[in-house]
Amino acid sequence: MENLNMGQISEKDLYEMIHAMTIREKIGQLQMIEIHRLMEEPWDENMAEEDWNYIKKDLNPKALERVLIEYGVGFIFYGGTGILKDNTIEGWRNVCDELKKYTDKTRLKIPVLQGLDAIHGFNYLSNATIYPHNLGVVSTWDDSLAYRLAKNVEKELRYAGMNFVFAPNGDIARDPRWSRVYESCGEDPYLAAKMTEQYVKGYQESKLFGACAKHFLAYGESSTGRDREPIDISERTIREIHLPSFRAAVQAGVKMIMLNSSSLNGIPVHKNKWIMQKLLREELGFQGLIVSDWADLQKIYTRHMTMDSLKSGIIAAINAGIDLNMVPDNLDIIDIIINAVENGLIPMKRINESVERVLRLKAEFNLFNGRKESEVVEIGSPESVETAYHIVSESAVLLKNDQVLPISDNHKRILVVGEAADTRRHLCGGWTMGWNIINEEDIQSGDTLLTALRKNSKEFSKIDYAKDEIELSKYKETADMAIMVIAEEPYAEEGCDLPELCVPQEQLDLLKKLRKNQEKVVCVLISGRPLVIANILELADAIVWCCLPGTQGGTGIADILLGKVNPSGKLPISFPRSSSDLPVLYNSRNMTTYNPLFPFGYGLSYTSFTYENIYVPEELEANQDLIITLDIRNNGDLDGKEVVQVWGRHLYFSCVGLRLELLGYKKLLVRKGQVENVTIVIEKDRLKVLNEENKYVFEEHLLQVLVGGKQFDIRLHK
Repeated sequence: MENLNMGQISEKDLYEMIHAMTIREKIGQLQMIEIHRLMEEPWDENMAEEDWNYIKKDLNPKALERVLIEYGVGFIFYGGTGILKDNTIEGWRNVCDELKKYTDKTRLKIPVLQGLDAIHGFNYLSNATIYPHNLGVVSTWDDSLAYRLAKNVEKELRYAGMNFVFAPNGDIARDPRWSRVYESCGEDPYLAAKMTEQYVKGYQESKLFGACAKHFLAYGESSTGRDREPIDISERTIREIHLPSFRAAVQAGVKMIMLNSSSLNGIPVHKNKWIMQKLLREELGFQGLIVSDWADLQKIYTRHMTMDSLKSGIIAAINAGIDLNMVPDNLDIIDIIINAVENGLIPMKRINESVERVLRLKAEFNLFNGRKESEVVEIGSPESVETAYHIVSESAVLLKNDQVLPISDNHKRILVVGEAADTRRHLCGGWTMGWNIINEEDIQSGDTLLTALRKNSKEFSKIDYAKDEIELSKYKETADMAIMVIAEEPYAEEGCDLPELCVPQEQLDLLKKLRKNQEKVVCVLISGRPLVIANILELADAIVWCCLPGTQGGTGIADILLGKVNPSGKLPISFPRSSSDLPVLYNSRNMTTYNPLFPFGYGLSYTSFTYENIYVPEELEANQDLIITLDIRNNGDLDGKEVVQVWGRHLYFSCVGLRLELLGYKKLLVRKGQVENVTIVIEKDRLKVLNEENKYVFEEHLLQVLVGGKQFDIRLHK
């Protein structure tokens, strides 16, 4: 096993500690308990989930003693259920101190790891900066912003006493009906890999904090669009589509990987040795912690029904390679594992492997020295606000513009319509101040879109607002511009998948009524997934899709509408024409129909660009990178950022390839009237193809390259 920087614990100390530990102490170190379990004692195992989903109390001394001393649990996590009563940064720090008091009472005084689902900022603190969700970050096509976000969030979390974040999400979304699309990296494996790599580097730069890439593997490949349903796909699709982002995470040194809750090709991932041992450990070379998702060891029996008892399912998962078990509350599960080890059903060698990984990480993070006070970090700092604003301004995608945006200086009366125009919860979406239920008053940061526009009221004589049809009926006169905000209600995970990708009917009716009296209508679409918007396309003169932009969403969107920012986002996922067209994937197999309403990579600007002097070689040898050069000209009167996209299609090799692949991209600023030279290097390994044995090899074949609307044929030689 890798000899890590052990801080103040020597190799000898480590092995002596493992040797001295009892079975109970070892098993305790491998369990993860959610914070809500520390707020109640005795715990009601029959309590309905909705009853404990948002427990907001102080820590309970008896619960602390039972979990941390009696069971010696090694990992406490915050999954959006238990909410700290003192939900301030100092409240979080005090909880960490309280946990340490109890671990110090244990025989070996082993500290706990702590982690949380801060998937778009420190999203449990009301005054924190809430960033755009992952899909929005990916739509910037600028992976340096993923790094900046992660670095900022890590500082806040580490100051609060955390050691881990359950991010980044490296999932590829293959069906927009899925409820976790906004958490994903969208449709493309290469773009996902670039983003995931930078997230990991940002989160882990301090070397005292860990990222957890999730959900390994192919979690977004639901054939029905429903969360956690069985997945049946080929190994070829696994390798081409779903593996690259996790390979990038491992190469970046990610400390933890969380597994997919579903079954893959008939085997629950949580007991799949091929996934954990062959792919993750042997092929990718992952040396960190493999962690289960929420109660998924139990679900091998209760949900997948592939084992005949709760105990046998848990044993199968641990023997397959699980290191950390996200319990999350039932302590009886720990007793089951202890009993299985004592009776030889789980080899001690298997347990010791996981215990060593956990203790090494605690030493690497310097936890045995006690919590090191990090530099005081301001929650919602100017740097975090600026980064969030920057991401919003570069992530919004202009889908349509019939010369109505940016809003003209001559427009003096603006009519803003829709409830979501004056709320923060719609901007933030799920996983904000909890899991999927958001109270508007709990979010204190940032402006709504209406407020942000009114702060620019000096540019307008009047801004009217209509929340619904009743209020809209008051405004009979035609405004210079009407802005309608259409949004999904916040949601998360199971139960929030859509059978149809429809815009809520009441909002569509409101847009139709607005259109009757207004000459110019702009639609701002706030959604965590592509929706079917063909009807909106007919009703609106301009459409801006903003994903779920977070607390700087109001200000960022307002500045785009006003022309202070030129939109430069590109779609990270295809928008279908109708739900019946699904799946709509730009990178499906060759000869597959692809006819989206808006394709992957699409996005307009307030200016226009011309691609000139494109050079693509006609031939290439196996040991050569593909180097493409071109000039890009900004033809308009505004500065603008463009994403140069290089596409490829492999033809005439041994297998049926993808109809199109993103080979490379580069985002750059081009000043008005100026020309910039661009060089894009596609590394030689990315020109390999997956052969009949599912091995990446270099075969002689034809590579069609598309860039700037032109096609080039390259003959690849061995």
